[in-house]
Amino acid sequence: MVVMSFAAAVSAAAMAAYAAGGDSYVYDAPADEVRDAARFRVEAMDHSDAWVARGCGLDDPLLTRERRALIASHTALRRAVGRD
Repeated sequence: MVVMSFAAAVSAAAMAAYAAGGDSYVYDAPADEVRDAARFRVEAMDHSDAWVARGCGLDDPLLTRERRALIASHTALRRAVGRD
């Protein structure tokens, strides 16, 4: 959430590319293979930022969207690094 606050002028695609580069380094995997995981993680960050901006309601559907994006990110990352 803090990262996105400072990077508001950066596109989601640029953030995903940056995150994919980090995952690629950490997991020693080609960036193309971890790109989906990074894209879903950026989507989750967007949902989180929007949820905070809307007042952090526990019944806000953004929480469900964030959770789904995080699960999709984790699933894609496990698949990319051969741990599924």
